[in-house]
Amino acid sequence: MKDNVFGVEKNLKEKIRLYFDKDLEQTRVLLDESKRKFKEYQLTLNSYMRENVAENINYIDEVMKKRVKAFKDVHNE
Repeated sequence: MKDNVFGVEKNLKEKIRLYFDKDLEQTRVLLDESKRKFKEYQLTLNSYMRENVAENINYIDEVMKKRVKAFKDVHNE
């Protein structure tokens, strides 16, 4: 009877270990996928921000050039 109980216990431990390993592996795969998606998001966000900043700089440059020209025109008259 003890051998039977030990055998059942051993099989149960092995099944629990297998389920745990399977769940752990699935979680690792999901974590890797999440990390990959986050890196893609970061790259996309960085690209968008750089483009937006460049557009703002160009806009400010244009406004400042117009103001300088207007200032020069007023003082040259």
